[in-house]
Amino acid sequence: AFFIPPENQSRINMGQPIDFIDTLKNHPADLTFISTSDEYNKLLNNNEFKDIKVDQILPFPDGTPGFYVINLSVADNIDQIIFAQQQLQRQPVEDTITYLGQNVRIIHSPFGSGQLNDVFDNNPDTLARVMLANPFIFDIFPTTPIDTHSVNIQVGSLPDFTVEISLYAPGNATPTVYTQTYKGLPPDPAIAITFDKGPAISERILVSIKDNTSGENSQIHVRTIGFK
Repeated sequence: AFFIPPENQSRINMGQPIDFIDTLKNHPADLTFISTSDEYNKLLNNNEFKDIKVDQILPFPDGTPGFYVINLSVADNIDQIIFAQQQLQRQPVEDTITYLGQNVRIIHSPFGSGQLNDVFDNNPDTLARVMLANPFIFDIFPTTPIDTHSVNIQVGSLPDFTVEISLYAPGNATPTVYTQTYKGLPPDPAIAITFDKGPAISERILVSIKDNTSGENSQIHVRTIGFK
């Protein structure tokens, strides 16, 4: 607001070239980027872009390159590259944490931020955000079956979402499934589901949280998941 005249402020945006992929695909000449040295060097090795041209280098006071003013184009196969990246970002990964006094293996959707301990620490001030996948899943395998009388879950603000919990009793390959849809809840809603149909203990628990207002891509935040 201080450096740019009001009539030109609408022409300036903050972000990376990937954030403007549609414009770059159709009208690459309309965009000029100002990148840091690190960002510029990463772009040189990024197969999503080609024809990177430097219009100007803005040096730091010591003369080293500070910022690059650049133009670029997207790769010819950009759609295939993005599709492959999105599939990878939805592919579940596996971690192990200590939960309820034991080692617990959890297969989950990749995180864009946060970590598993932020979800299972019973602290709503910590949270994890899914990278891309919808639904956001947590497939939980405790070393010893845990009590499953109820679950408390707190998520980030969602206008319309569905929670599905599949409980596998020891030695049973067929789960008991609980499904509930929530709409119009306050910000960062905390919900509780009582498992009135059992089982009392479970050797595997599959938690699915789906944003019903989004497609395959989402930005779901989970603050806590706790079983009792």
